[in-house]
Amino acid sequence: GHDFRLERPDKWFHLAAFLVLGLLAFWAAAAQQRTIFTGRHWITGGWMIVLGLLVWSWLDEATQPFFGRHFDWNDYLANAVGIFLAAFLTAILYALRRISHTVNTGVTPG
Repeated sequence: GHDFRLERPDKWFHLAAFLVLGLLAFWAAAAQQRTIFTGRHWITGGWMIVLGLLVWSWLDEATQPFFGRHFDWNDYLANAVGIFLAAFLTAILYALRRISHTVNTGVTPG
């Protein structure tokens, strides 16, 4: 059957894998000096990362039957939770960085 009990280690592995993948994707975008969290750039940058990872996750599940496994919506849900958690953590870290910069310099970063 299909149940989403987090006691099952498989779901934690999916969540953790896509959390790490999401954090790496946001870090890579920031390392390329693309501002992804200001104004409209969050919509085009941050949400595009989330959307891309959701599509990647769906493709990962959709190709399971080719490898003798099956598509599991609960695995996809665990992946999505990891992706959104990565976006949430990244947004918090970005906000803390902006607050720290403002407090230290008195100037809001542009």
